[in-house]
Amino acid sequence: MQNIKYNLKTNTIMSIYQDILNWSQSRQLFIQDALRRLITSTVLTQTDIDELVQLVKKECGDTSVALNAIPLDNTHIPTTTVISGNYPKLISLSNPINISALHNQGNLQFSSLGLTVVYGKNGSGKSSYSRILRKLCWSRNPSVELKKNVFNPSPSLQKVDFVLENNSSNLTFSWTESSPSDPILHSIFVFDNDCGDIYINNENPTEYKPVGIDVLEKLIITFGNISQTLGSSIVSYNTQKPILPQNLAQTNIAQWYGTIENLQRTDVDSQIQFNQTNIDRKRELTNLTAAQNPQQNVTNLTNQRTRINGYIHQIAQIEALFNEQNINELIANRNTFESVNGAYQIATTELQSINTLEGFGTNPWRTLWETAKNYAHSSNLSDGQNFPSLVSLEKCVLCQQELDENAQQRLTTFSRFVLNDVSTQLNSINTAIQEKINVYNSLIVPPIENLTELEQLIPNFRGNYNEFYDSVAILRNSIIAYCLFLCRWLFR
Repeated sequence: MQNIKYNLKTNTIMSIYQDILNWSQSRQLFIQDALRRLITSTVLTQTDIDELVQLVKKECGDTSVALNAIPLDNTHIPTTTVISGNYPKLISLSNPINISALHNQGNLQFSSLGLTVVYGKNGSGKSSYSRILRKLCWSRNPSVELKKNVFNPSPSLQKVDFVLENNSSNLTFSWTESSPSDPILHSIFVFDNDCGDIYINNENPTEYKPVGIDVLEKLIITFGNISQTLGSSIVSYNTQKPILPQNLAQTNIAQWYGTIENLQRTDVDSQIQFNQTNIDRKRELTNLTAAQNPQQNVTNLTNQRTRINGYIHQIAQIEALFNEQNINELIANRNTFESVNGAYQIATTELQSINTLEGFGTNPWRTLWETAKNYAHSSNLSDGQNFPSLVSLEKCVLCQQELDENAQQRLTTFSRFVLNDVSTQLNSINTAIQEKINVYNSLIVPPIENLTELEQLIPNFRGNYNEFYDSVAILRNSIIAYCLFLCRWLFR
């Protein structure tokens, strides 16, 4: 029976390989060569991919390729398949360092025959050993975390040693924290709760893939690698249109160049003709570059540009003094002056109607007022907030004499005068107006002698300059007269 199963499986594999061979006969030579490599070598290297790319190029007409394809034939198909009963076996797990509370000289042995049962009391390490196997062998949850020894903290890396038997010989492997597991350990399967849960609570699709079918899957992957390599080569052959300098981006030639892919050959030829204008410009540039000291010419032109920018800045500053914003500010100053001056005249008239003392309302009186207010607040001669208050109206806070009705009225009126402080506001607006007058009085238009080189560059510059000079003088005098009219009371 064993021999019948073996022969049946071998015949099935041979039949699959024969079908692949028959299918390949009508395919391109590079496909037949790729199948030969996959069946005889199982895994293809980058050298194999590079050679297959060369075979593709040759079939597409590249005569420079000397490599010849070796198609798949019957000699490449294995006549027998060896089915061995050997498989890796776990012999021992020992010397677990800094893993849970396992003893660092612990040694868990497994029998090479039959079933090994591991038992012990709670805390003896059964779960810790099983976590090591789940993490480093094949399991449904390989991301399990190996806890470190919390009872004896150590900075040393986690480590554990394995002994496995494979093909009748023992292999040793040491795993260290943060390093990958040995591939041979992945052939040892761990059946745990996570694995059992798949069969109880979830669907677990299974499939049987006969030997030989995997060749076609590998062939598809090989096609992808060939395509990727060819794609990388194509990119290097594609012509890239040169990028024009940024300073030419807004020119007509740059706009034409941006659509060159869509132009006909005749359009391109007509555009690139070297006309007389180009010839003249070339001659001009040649003369400039052939000058005795071209660098000095560059320096002179740079300095001239700096001077011209300075002239532009001076003229712009003068023009700004007569723009809409400044004119509106002058008008606003006049409106503010008229309203504040009216309030000042009313306050002064009221104050003078009760004035029986010389200089009443002047700065010395303001000083006495502040002193009296501070003294009244500090000596509890007022309500602490208002001055004058009912208490401070009964007696003078400085001399403590009783105040008659006229004195109380004078005190109250002066309080309103100080609190309104219209005179201070009037002084402020007049200061602002005077500053404006100073600005326009100091305004000087650069003399024509300072702008001689502009006459050489700008046609009719002198006429334009004279017109500008006269208009500035008229506007300046008008504004100064307007401002002096506002603050005329200063010169009485």
